[in-house]
Amino acid sequence: MAPHISQCSLFSYITLFHLIFITLAQSDNYIIHMNLSDMPKAFSTHHTWYHSTLSSVLENSQLTTTNNLNSQILSKLIYTYTHAMNGFSANSSPKEHESLKNSLGYISSIPDLPLKIDTTHSPQFLGLNPNKGAWHDSNFGKDVIIGFIDTGVWPESESFKDIGITNIPSKWKGQCENSIHFDSSLCNKKLIVPLYEDPVAIGTFAAMEKGVFVSTSAGNDGPDLTTLHKGTPWVITVAAGTMDRDFHGTLTLGNGFGVKAAPSVDSYSSRGPSYSCKFVLKPDITAPGTSILAAWPTNVPVFELNSHKFFSKFNMDSGTSMSCPHVAGVAALIKGAHRDWSPAAIRSAIMTTSDIFDNTNEQIKDIDSGDKATPFALGAGHVNPNRALNPGLVYDVGVQDYVNLLCALEYSQQNITTITRSSSNDCSKPSLDLNYPSFIAFC
Repeated sequence: MAPHISQCSLFSYITLFHLIFITLAQSDNYIIHMNLSDMPKAFSTHHTWYHSTLSSVLENSQLTTTNNLNSQILSKLIYTYTHAMNGFSANSSPKEHESLKNSLGYISSIPDLPLKIDTTHSPQFLGLNPNKGAWHDSNFGKDVIIGFIDTGVWPESESFKDIGITNIPSKWKGQCENSIHFDSSLCNKKLIVPLYEDPVAIGTFAAMEKGVFVSTSAGNDGPDLTTLHKGTPWVITVAAGTMDRDFHGTLTLGNGFGVKAAPSVDSYSSRGPSYSCKFVLKPDITAPGTSILAAWPTNVPVFELNSHKFFSKFNMDSGTSMSCPHVAGVAALIKGAHRDWSPAAIRSAIMTTSDIFDNTNEQIKDIDSGDKATPFALGAGHVNPNRALNPGLVYDVGVQDYVNLLCALEYSQQNITTITRSSSNDCSKPSLDLNYPSFIAFC
């Protein structure tokens, strides 16, 4: 005989399920910035403070769905932050999120949104030689750690084998952990996994303060002006250029045009200036970004033809996400040769020693227009690693210089605090005159 369920019990079950579903459907993830100096002395750690803050804003409707309040809070708390910023990320409903804004120590909150992501021959194209120049003089960037932030990595690829790589630097404090998406056995000596409304700008400001050089992609929304999405002045922003390598097939051009000069700025590379900080010229530099041979996941087709999918361990890919790592690598070589240089000094060296002429001794062209590339497309020029190690004049910038810029841009004290993570910002000398290796004039 089938089990009997009363209409009342069934109605209660449906109502409870509906309540849980509606609550989950309306919740979202937020990154919450907190002022650590406001933490009450009753809390031994910032983690317990955040735990208590979350518990104080949980909606009563959610608390009735579980007998374990502690478990409920832990399920909503995602991460806590102590280095790039102080705060935590959590899943909360609109009502809970509004309540959080009234919590002690609250500074600001940012929705957790997905970020749009924007090599073989390129070292030779850049003039890198293992026996002399930047590679040799920097000891190949030994003991310099490069952090790579993107949508993921395919660790099984042969590109990530650690053959010839020296031991992991002793200053590395991370560890390789297992997860449902990553097998820690794949870690080796090469793969060591671990503006005020812009989490990237906030996080990179903290990195700059700690002496970490940050290379970011300009974006792939060109060729129109002002398509560059991030004008953060304390990072280097990289446009994408072509190389002198061709893959030949049978092709007849109507105008008889033959070999293209290289490098040139590709049409997809985003152009400046950036609305987020239009007083700083962006992009800063161009690097190889077109037709870069890169590792490729074997479960993602390289292309499709007549409904047939073709797979490969490698793929020719293009984008500023290809050019950005080239500059990060060049920065590592400079840091290896000049351990005491600041991120601004490294950026200056890269920009002031860049090339503005191509391999035909003509000024670098813009593929979209066919004309000479402007600084809004090219930046200071195309990166030249060997010259960057000995730039001569260096334009250095300190933390207070960036604060003076933010003050001159009329950011509020609260907004500046969100970026700098400090409430003692000095705005007595606001200035748009940043000691930058380039400048922009508005007529």
